[in-house]
Amino acid sequence: MDTHIPGLVGLSVGLVVLALAGCQNVQSDARTGTDSTGPVTGSASGEVDAGTAEQTTTANPSSTTYVAGEFMVRPTPGTTLDDILIGVDATALHPVGLSGFGLVRVNTARQAAVVTKLRADTRVDAIYPNGRTEGAANGSGRHRFLQWHLNDIGDPMHHTQDFSNITVAVLDSGANYATRIEDGQYYRRVSTLRYVSVQSPYDFINSDSWPLDDHQHGTHIATTVLGDGAVMGSAPGATLMPIKILDSANSGTEWELVEGIYWAMTHGADVANMSLSFSPDYLPSAALKVALTVASDSGVVLVGAAGNHLADEVTWPAAHPRVIAVGAHTPVSPTAQAPAWYSNLGTAVDVMAPGGDTSANLNGDQWGDGVLAHTTRQNQPQYTRYFFMAGTSQAAAIASGVVVQLLNAGVQPEDIRAHLQLGANAMPQSFTTGEGAGQLQSAGALAAQPSTAAPHSAHIGMLPYLKAAGTDVIPTVNMMALDEDGLPLVNVEILVTALGNVSDTWLSCTTDATGQCRVYSNPVSDSTDVAVMFRADAVVVDDAWTLSPMAMMHESSAFEELVAALEAHSDLAGLPLSVAWTAGNDSELGDIAGGYSVVDTGSGLASLPVGMVFNLRMLLNLPRTLHTVDLQGVSVEVESIQLGGSGLASLPLGLRYAKFGFVSGAGLASLPLGVHPHSVFVRNPTGRPVWLDRPLGAFAPTANTALSTRLSAGGWQASGYPGASFATAASGVTVASSASTGSNRTVGELYDPYEPLD
Repeated sequence: MDTHIPGLVGLSVGLVVLALAGCQNVQSDARTGTDSTGPVTGSASGEVDAGTAEQTTTANPSSTTYVAGEFMVRPTPGTTLDDILIGVDATALHPVGLSGFGLVRVNTARQAAVVTKLRADTRVDAIYPNGRTEGAANGSGRHRFLQWHLNDIGDPMHHTQDFSNITVAVLDSGANYATRIEDGQYYRRVSTLRYVSVQSPYDFINSDSWPLDDHQHGTHIATTVLGDGAVMGSAPGATLMPIKILDSANSGTEWELVEGIYWAMTHGADVANMSLSFSPDYLPSAALKVALTVASDSGVVLVGAAGNHLADEVTWPAAHPRVIAVGAHTPVSPTAQAPAWYSNLGTAVDVMAPGGDTSANLNGDQWGDGVLAHTTRQNQPQYTRYFFMAGTSQAAAIASGVVVQLLNAGVQPEDIRAHLQLGANAMPQSFTTGEGAGQLQSAGALAAQPSTAAPHSAHIGMLPYLKAAGTDVIPTVNMMALDEDGLPLVNVEILVTALGNVSDTWLSCTTDATGQCRVYSNPVSDSTDVAVMFRADAVVVDDAWTLSPMAMMHESSAFEELVAALEAHSDLAGLPLSVAWTAGNDSELGDIAGGYSVVDTGSGLASLPVGMVFNLRMLLNLPRTLHTVDLQGVSVEVESIQLGGSGLASLPLGLRYAKFGFVSGAGLASLPLGVHPHSVFVRNPTGRPVWLDRPLGAFAPTANTALSTRLSAGGWQASGYPGASFATAASGVTVASSASTGSNRTVGELYDPYEPLD
């Protein structure tokens, strides 16, 4: 997601791209008498025209685009190349040929000074760096040397592979893949998409088949992924499926995103790039969860931007466990990278990719450190330009290109995440510092070889409670991790986010021989309101890669009888299974304080394991109704509590007007059935695990039971969630002033007069 706002910085160049490398001294052309300069600050209109100068050059051409130290030199009539090189630290490699140019090699240690001297020599009619050429590439790549982000992920200048058999759905503001007049607006195709195949385009904003870009974000993202021209995507020439779900203001709705996901899935997309996000306090609907789950199950690799909110939390849709969440890093020196200041970080981040920062130049190329790609001016689709933009949008797009490379190499969709993470440049403790596996590397991802003996999935049962600590309480969650065969995941690290009404915390613990471990949030005085949500974001295997965990619980005859009794009660059926704890010493958990806990008990959808805990004070004055359920002659008290209007409405839990049924934890422990919350959600040696994200698959509950019926019907749902359609956008287009280091985020605009006006 780009972090720019309107207000462009115009950057002038000469008639060819060589001026873009940063030469800032003025040169008078011998034949036109006009001047050209290197990058300058734009006028009030945001653009500076290049003028009519023939060409300027650079003292430091990129070694990947040009042969190091070699220059083509054309002497003026009557002058020989040897005459020019007298007293100059350079040698002639080839004499002047039919073109009028000879080839010169200069001392690379003094290259800047030598080139400056040659340019000042009146006997030199023209001088050009000796560019490299490669056969059969559609794109010229003439701006490739400014695409530091491709060097950063280890990409070569061009790819020799044909990626056209892989289709990338770009769910965004559209893409200018065609020249066309729509509703009186002229849209110009960007030449970088000229050689790119387009498949099944659709516009959900205007309900037609021409998803052209009237913002600029979508085209920039599309060319960052698969552009093949003067700038290169990370998978140039892959097939584009443009799906327009964002409007000219770069915003859209949840419905449009959901519809776009289904369109991508049903029309053959292999990858879906979602360089967009909801706000951090957004609560995803079941419709979005279903769309993402079904698309992933169908084999579409989902890639999402972590968000530009400077938050310690990944936003939706990247927060979904089936979406590869990409954070952004930016240069901090010519050879080092660090997380970008705007990028969301968190335990749900899978990998970091170049996002850049247009307000800085720390990689030493004299340009703002944004990601260079091809697009139009903002809201002016008739003008095509090359723009440096920055954000997790760009990072996600770059990662999507590497996903294309992996699919093209035969990697299966379910193994993509492991390849990306195993091939990344690991940073110290990057998983626990919110940076996922580290910095994306394309070659490393392609070379990665995940162990065939490694687990393919992780399922976590969790039970939150309040540990007693004098006058304080410690929000705690006990967890157990199992693999796809129901066996304990031993010595793996579980990454947990604790979202509280005071602060958010990243936590982790390492499982023991039984697959269990426990994390503790910060102590809080029991005399204050306490509300914490624990979410298990990732399971780190071998300190190198992660599994996105799913929720699980245990089935037993005792638990089945409890579920049946609750489902038979007209006021309790379908409410989330929750526990009301009384203070004292618990047989499984030790000293506990009074409180309430709610555990994600499944909806049949892919969702991260979630548990919430509140102290008694938090829910003290809320409306409640007391019910009694009979279990084998034992009366068990169940409270239904309405949370609407409480302080919970300010939490990032989405608990507005939700209703829960709380079973007495102490009562459960005293039942002759032997039911205990710990044995249901975490550990039960005599029970069998139940995967809550796939109730009809492996480890489904026993057929024709109350538990299987409930899960098949959609699981337990908190009632009364708002049904509003939440707006989504390529976030960071505007950054709140309180969260920004400056009032404006600039965009570098690169005008190329050799760009065909098509």
